[in-house]
Amino acid sequence: MPSVSLPSRPLPHNVLALALRSVLLGGVTSVSLASIAAQAEQAASRHYALAAGPLEDSLNSFAQVAGISLPFDPALVQGKRAPALRGDYALQDGLDRLLAGSGLAVTRTVSGNYLLVARGQDTGALELGATTISGQGLGATTEHSGSYTTGAMQTATKLPLSLRETPQSVTVITRQRMDDQGMRSLDDVVQATPGLRLSASRPANSEFFARGFPITNLMFDGLPTTYNADWVASADLAPYDRVEVVRGATGMMQGAGNPSAAINMVRKRPTREFQASVTGSAGSWDNYRSELDVSGPLNQGGTVRGRMVGAYNDRDSYQDYAGRERGVFYAISEFDLTDSTTLSVGASNQNDNNNINWGGLPVNPDGSHVGFSRSKTFGYSWSHQDVENTSVFVELDQHLANDWRLHLG
Repeated sequence: MPSVSLPSRPLPHNVLALALRSVLLGGVTSVSLASIAAQAEQAASRHYALAAGPLEDSLNSFAQVAGISLPFDPALVQGKRAPALRGDYALQDGLDRLLAGSGLAVTRTVSGNYLLVARGQDTGALELGATTISGQGLGATTEHSGSYTTGAMQTATKLPLSLRETPQSVTVITRQRMDDQGMRSLDDVVQATPGLRLSASRPANSEFFARGFPITNLMFDGLPTTYNADWVASADLAPYDRVEVVRGATGMMQGAGNPSAAINMVRKRPTREFQASVTGSAGSWDNYRSELDVSGPLNQGGTVRGRMVGAYNDRDSYQDYAGRERGVFYAISEFDLTDSTTLSVGASNQNDNNNINWGGLPVNPDGSHVGFSRSKTFGYSWSHQDVENTSVFVELDQHLANDWRLHLG
């Protein structure tokens, strides 16, 4: 059987373009179908022949003819009547005529369903009024912040930078953490700070180490001093808001610096609102402690403020003749000389009376225990070491433009 071959013809340009146009516009057409259908339903007219009667019956008949679902609470239409509806009406026009004078209206929900509600009734849409949102970030002061961190510290650079922005290894022990963990002295802070070590070989005071070197850089409110375990007792924490620790040399602040660390004790400051607190604690070996903290304005305008902190601690020990009595007093006043200038004057005193015992107990040549009781010491009841530290300070703060501050002390 002979075969017949027909030459292929390319589709006309206008036919191909029409096909592509149909494919591209198909998605757009499908998206708008729902919207078009809803508009058509609203605009379509139907013929109604409803006699006047109870509103409930008229609405049910209307919904059946219109082909819609119209749920409603029977209590809304109870005792209400609808007028006669005869003729051709669009959906919304017919509903408006039936509900005229009834105090009711038909609304359409987001899902497209119809719902009968009282005029002015909330249809479920939530309309929010003006909302004011305010917040306050963490500042440098940690008292009453409830936080274990601070918003800014200045020990490493003298600039109020956050811990994340500070280009050295730093730790801040806040007032909240001191209270939560029962820290009472600088010894407790050193033990809680990563990278620092406490040597308590001395009976009345301790030595601090970091990175293999003794810590001798001790600062109060950023002003450097020298710490010597021979004549400086471990500071009580009652007068302090926080303790900032910088590990490594602090050459920017103290010349060549020290390769170990620097410890900055930041004092509490007077508050603009009155506050007072009294706390007490008791522990084993007759360890009793009480604290008093009072702060607030000293004049009506609040331009003069004061604060007083006192603490007393008396404790014995499991060792014979060992014990300590400590008294702490701190007072400070602030004077606002101008809106940007503040003068601070304060003083503190810490008095430690210690019954001490140098050294430990001997052991046998082979290292075994001799058999002394745990409380045994070779000290005497009359041996003691009393250490008293007193400081007086005056500071002037001048706030400059662009958040700069001049601090003299």
